[in-house]
Amino acid sequence: MRFRRYQVDQARRDLGKLLNEVAILERGASDLEVQIVAEQRAANEHPAEGGFIYGQYAQRAIQQRTRFAHAIQVMEGRIAAAQDGLRNEYKELKVVEIAQENRDAAEAAEANRAAQNVLDEIGIELHRRRDV
Repeated sequence: MRFRRYQVDQARRDLGKLLNEVAILERGASDLEVQIVAEQRAANEHPAEGGFIYGQYAQRAIQQRTRFAHAIQVMEGRIAAAQDGLRNEYKELKVVEIAQENRDAAEAAEANRAAQNVLDEIGIELHRRRDV
């Protein structure tokens, strides 16, 4: 059971890392959008030099935006796979836990039966001795 718990914890950690990586990528994409707006504003303020420079910047920004979107999409696929893995690990853990609970209940019932048998034997012996 310890192994299964470790597996579930490891799957959770892996999923957390992936979610963190997506958050970083989304933050990068958001920062890029802020930079694009700032560059557009600067290009509008100085149209003579800003127009030429902004064109190159816009091409690079579009490429970066595409890379961010692709990376996020890939990570979302990995997250879905990690979530499935976590679900499976958790399911396996539950199977092991239920089996252990059933074993423990059966052992407790057997111990109770044995104790009850001893008490019954004592009761029968006491009753037999009274009649004698």
